[in-house]
Amino acid sequence: MKMNRRFFSVFLLSFFFHATLRANGGPVDGSEFYATGNIVPLRQAQIRLLSEDLRIRLAGDSGFVYVTYTLLNEQKTDQEVTYGFPVDVRQIEWMEGRWSDSLKGDDFELFFNDVPVSTTFYNEPNRQRPDSILSKDTGGNKQLELFSTWRRWHVAKLKIPAGKKATIRVQFKTRNGFEDWATSKSFFAYYSDRTMVYDFTPASYWGKGVAGKFNMQIDAQQVVYNGGSIAFGGMTLREKITGIFEYDGVNVKLGDLGRLRIMYDNSAFQKFGRYLTGNQNINKHIKSIRTSSSLGDNYVAEKMTDGNLNTCWADGAGEDGAGQFIDIEFDSTMQVFAVLIVNGFARSEELFYKNNRVKQMDASGTCDPEAYISNRESFESYSDCDSAWKPVNAKIPWASCTIACDMGDASLCAKKLRLTVKEIYPGSKYDDVCISEIYILGATAEKRQ
Repeated sequence: MKMNRRFFSVFLLSFFFHATLRANGGPVDGSEFYATGNIVPLRQAQIRLLSEDLRIRLAGDSGFVYVTYTLLNEQKTDQEVTYGFPVDVRQIEWMEGRWSDSLKGDDFELFFNDVPVSTTFYNEPNRQRPDSILSKDTGGNKQLELFSTWRRWHVAKLKIPAGKKATIRVQFKTRNGFEDWATSKSFFAYYSDRTMVYDFTPASYWGKGVAGKFNMQIDAQQVVYNGGSIAFGGMTLREKITGIFEYDGVNVKLGDLGRLRIMYDNSAFQKFGRYLTGNQNINKHIKSIRTSSSLGDNYVAEKMTDGNLNTCWADGAGEDGAGQFIDIEFDSTMQVFAVLIVNGFARSEELFYKNNRVKQMDASGTCDPEAYISNRESFESYSDCDSAWKPVNAKIPWASCTIACDMGDASLCAKKLRLTVKEIYPGSKYDDVCISEIYILGATAEKRQ
């Protein structure tokens, strides 16, 4: 799969979603914390950070963080350290003062020399705090955005023997920040990108703020394999294999790393995949499918429902394809919510752009309105299908789909459904309009009582 790898120094984020911010842990002033509850970073110059190994796995809306620090007490006496690990979550309006799932303490585990350690939770009050995420004002200018955050500190007392090494291991799961929107104009919800920020600064308070060895790996394979994309800001990572990103170095100044910003798109499965793999994919109820014309035996109507994204229907009318129609008969009367298509001849980018593709498609249905509950008998498109080619993968067909018909919060009652090509995107060589696959989303129609 071809992946979009772009590197940004900042992210431009929508107003509507929140970001989960995670941070390296580090030494804090224990006397201040236990006396007042305030967290104040405290440099431990006598304890050197030999290495940091960070693993982040992105899966759906969640992030799984595993980080291990190897420390060396260079003093001739034992050193007692108050260790604090913060997790921040940006507050948004719909939360209405509630703690995000990202801050549930039972997802946080701390191990010292592989022994579980209990921690004290401290939730800082709401506060306005500047972050290095930029937003755009209405004039298109970049500006620093101030936002409220919730912060939970996980605090524990640790003792490192004189001249000895020690390991601190932290692992936890959080929900990455995103928003979804639902409108009456669309059957589908719309999702913002998931966002995550990881702050390396707290660990810079060990020794001279240098990690002797630093290794980081981000596993975004599930995101990529589900048709999503990922981008980073703050530092440049290399892609070792598809969906696995790495960064490593020696004598790395953690304060210079600052914050790693991750923004990834997980909407392909959320928006389409959960329907195509669920009961609302009613292709199984298709009794027959035919078209107004076809180019020949290799491009017949059945190619749109054969599950093979490398085949297609192509019209044979000899014009541009506008006005051509697809007739679908179901085995029973259905309520149709939406129609998805894999547009064009999607087998390759070359074939896709050589042939015409659907720009807009209308729908109409026939059923007995006295027998069935029906919101609509016809539907006219108000938006265009995607015009760009998308690589096809039979395991994730939703990643190649575009919306052809969307009934919004209504439905179209149909025993027989007609889909008519209203407008096309012209190909560079051929005049026939092509569709590689079609998916009907709906449910069994409700009978009137």
